Amino acid sequence: MIDRWLGTIEEWFLRFAVLGMITMTVIICYGILARSLHWPGLPDDIVIVRQIMVATIAMALGYATANRSHIAIDLLYNALPAPFRKGCNLLALLVGLVAFGPLSAFAYEEFTLALVNGDFIYGKLQLPEWPAAGAFFVGLLVMNLRLLLLFARDMMTVGPYDAAGKGGG
Repeated sequence: MIDRWLGTIEEWFLRFAVLGMITMTVIICYGILARSLHWPGLPDDIVIVRQIMVATIAMALGYATANRSHIAIDLLYNALPAPFRKGCNLLALLVGLVAFGPLSAFAYEEFTLALVNGDFIYGKLQLPEWPAAGAFFVGLLVMNLRLLLLFARDMMTVGPYDAAGKGGG
């Protein structure tokens, strides 16, 4: 049940990430055209793209983690014996939890400070900082939940790992 619920959230976040990529592409292309054709540019376009990029990357992390799609050295990994691959996966998940747990706490602190203080980004539009900080925190939180779920599942998995790194029965 938790896996299905988390999977649904990850898929929605992936959709937001794709929408963010499309939005960034449109803003950047318009900025290039505006400079080339002497059209009026978008105010704070660089700031907007930066904020969307932070949210886009964070929102896609949970989906990538669920599919074990992070960067890996498969050539070496696939040559290892199955029990060693399981150990490598458990170690990678544990390192991810240790690394991203404190980062999530930091992201939460930055989000709440930006929200409470009403911080704005310097520029013409005076955009608030909290939306991107909140998206970054929530994206990391979802990824941490997925890491924890994968770690628990892999610890309980009995049997060898296949070439994709998933346990067998």
